[in-house]
Amino acid sequence: MTYTIKLNPSEAVQVSIWRRGNDVNIDIGEAVPVDIPPVDPPPSDEKQRMEALLQEMAALLEKLRSGK
Repeated sequence: MTYTIKLNPSEAVQVSIWRRGNDVNIDIGEAVPVDIPPVDPPPSDEKQRMEALLQEMAALLEKLRSGK
């Protein structure tokens, strides 16, 4: 499964998550410029950007584990 996670209004990163046996593999691409309408206020610094990305990834992993 590949997801696009918005880091801020002009950048997004693609995250691929797949399962092989009992292992869950994650591949995080580089941030790329995009034109996605903002939903939430963008994180203001690198630490907040990383925290937002990690929260999104945790939610995606939970979704993958639950099979939904």
